Amino acid sequence: MQALTGPEHGLPLELRGHRDLTPGESLGLVLLKSPDHTATLQLRYDRFDYPIREDRAAMFAAIRRRISAVSGEASLPAMPGCSATG
Repeated sequence: MQALTGPEHGLPLELRGHRDLTPGESLGLVLLKSPDHTATLQLRYDRFDYPIREDRAAMFAAIRRRISAVSGEASLPAMPGCSATG
């Protein structure tokens, strides 16, 4: 989300909300809107946790560290009018 909404190279949109479409499962929705409310972008996603094979554990750990360093594991704001889980 930071890359999509970044001031230098991102879209002129603000993160407005996030929610799980099926609480406790892997489907979710992210809502981005323009500051003047003339544009809306909804991103739907499906997370899937692939089993990590032993020979790839170090690679996945390195990817996770890089993502954490950039995102700080930041949670997304709740979708307006909805109870949030993420």
